[in-house]
Amino acid sequence: RQVAVTLDAETMERQYVAHAGEQILCYHGPLLYTAKCVKIQNFDDEEGKPVVKYKVHYLGWRSRYDEWVTDERIVADDDHGKELMRSLKAKAERDQGSSRKKKARKAVDTGDVVVADADETNGTARKRPRTESMGGMGSDVPVGDLPPSLRAQLVDDWNYVSQERRLVPLPAKENRSVCDILKAFQAAAQKSSPGDGGIAKDTAAGVESAFNAAIGSALLYPFERLQFAELCIGHPDVPFSQLFGVEHLTRLLVLLPSQLALEKAPPTGRMMRGVEMLAEFLSERSAVYFADDYEMAPPPYIRGNTQLGHGKAEA
Repeated sequence: RQVAVTLDAETMERQYVAHAGEQILCYHGPLLYTAKCVKIQNFDDEEGKPVVKYKVHYLGWRSRYDEWVTDERIVADDDHGKELMRSLKAKAERDQGSSRKKKARKAVDTGDVVVADADETNGTARKRPRTESMGGMGSDVPVGDLPPSLRAQLVDDWNYVSQERRLVPLPAKENRSVCDILKAFQAAAQKSSPGDGGIAKDTAAGVESAFNAAIGSALLYPFERLQFAELCIGHPDVPFSQLFGVEHLTRLLVLLPSQLALEKAPPTGRMMRGVEMLAEFLSERSAVYFADDYEMAPPPYIRGNTQLGHGKAEA
């Protein structure tokens, strides 16, 4: 439960990413929408730590859809932000074409691993829980159900990006994208047994759909936002699953159980078996797929993040 507290002097003096009355762009699901910052308030999180949130009103939406957001969901309403908004919208329209929607409906009916797109709620409030330090995960990543090697990779991943301000090299190298990895997963499972091959095929289709829907809103640390924006502008016609690699795919595996629990149809044994198979596959090949070195972010990138309010490493 959020508890409003009085803004102290230190909070009042901080550099906000938006001000009351300012028109902004705000992430809602994987897309950006034009909004207005209505109010700024300091809250205590569940651990009693202060966190600044912004109450936003989406222009053209009823006030009942107003919500409190943290700064990683806010983008300046300038030329760069508008270009990003157009790029995300165009990409979503391509990714959510008739063939993809047909496959998604079939996947739900047959027990595939599918996470509904956040913007398919027709403008209604988000129905999925999310933490605020990353669009879906924070430093307290719930990794207990993953193989030990993947747990270690996730901890290193968080440390590199949030503490050392390094970046995963993107676009992903040849044969190292999410799309490539899922194809290799299917091939390996089919070679193991026809039954596993069928499960892997269904799982791969659902996971790729979920990945493309979740990457912009749930799988990025704040420090990666600028990299994501630059990637969208530089590769407007390429699906996210062909740009990102195993690091972000592993983050998705952390979120899948809680996301699946909220689906209309509860996750089946076949569905969960497919996710377990994928986690085992990644664990066995972690030395092959994970980046050898995260890139040090150059000073211009760090300055850009500082202007967006994401330059300071997370505690």
